[in-house]
Amino acid sequence: MSKQGKPGNKSGLPRDLPREEPPPELGNLLNAAAREQDRLNPDKVWIRALEEQVERSSRLLDEASRLMQEMMKNFRDLNNERAVAQNLLKKIRQKNRALLEREKVRVDPDGLRDIAERTRMKNGKLNYSAIGRELGIVYHTAKKWCRDSKIR
Repeated sequence: MSKQGKPGNKSGLPRDLPREEPPPELGNLLNAAAREQDRLNPDKVWIRALEEQVERSSRLLDEASRLMQEMMKNFRDLNNERAVAQNLLKKIRQKNRALLEREKVRVDPDGLRDIAERTRMKNGKLNYSAIGRELGIVYHTAKKWCRDSKIR
């Protein structure tokens, strides 16, 4: 079928027909009928009152739910601050623990001189990595200790 064969829009009605709106009196009549029916049937009044109470309760619950979400967001923000502070404390404790362990490892200059002589390379230089392996420290620390003890 061609488009020319269909008059009007999708519903098949011509486009230029005026739409009929219900008269405003009809709304008033419907409200009056509802009031009359409420008067005749008192159970409907109670049902309507209960529905209004349920609606008020649901609005209150929605408001309470929104407030709880806001409070939880604030709590999460505070909780994040607490977690960051706790992580910083952990790092500081680990550094302190490492420093204490290093103090336990510290050897006297004579013991360090013996280890340095045992681990010396063929060219006569100190092998700081080997010293560190024997003492359980990194080679930078071994090098610093050797300098402090004036071991060359």
